[in-house]
Amino acid sequence: MSRLDELARMQYEERAQSEAMHAWFGLSYANYLAVPRALIQGMSDEWQTSLARLLDELYEASRVVKQAPMYRVHATDEAGRFMRDPVPHYRRDRMAAHAVAVAMGQRDVPGRVAPGEKGDAGQS
Repeated sequence: MSRLDELARMQYEERAQSEAMHAWFGLSYANYLAVPRALIQGMSDEWQTSLARLLDELYEASRVVKQAPMYRVHATDEAGRFMRDPVPHYRRDRMAAHAVAVAMGQRDVPGRVAPGEKGDAGQS
């Protein structure tokens, strides 16, 4: 590979890295990213540790930016109508892996509290 080709490749990679989140959000007009805690805690410990470090870094870097003290997130369907969140709310006594399995469409997951059963008060 010529030096010019190598330089072009490096510039391409730098641009791809600098625009990674822009590409990730795609053509949407979304200003925020909301991720269910139950799904995060269903990931491996190593993945969770990496995300926690990145979130700490983001928090430290953005401390000087004025932000609202709190945000609310509501599940909506494709038409924008409010709907029941299909991802179980986080509960420490519920295994996160079960929450991930349910979110992925598996119905009969051991330890899952079905909608309407005792212990489902956190769902909305």
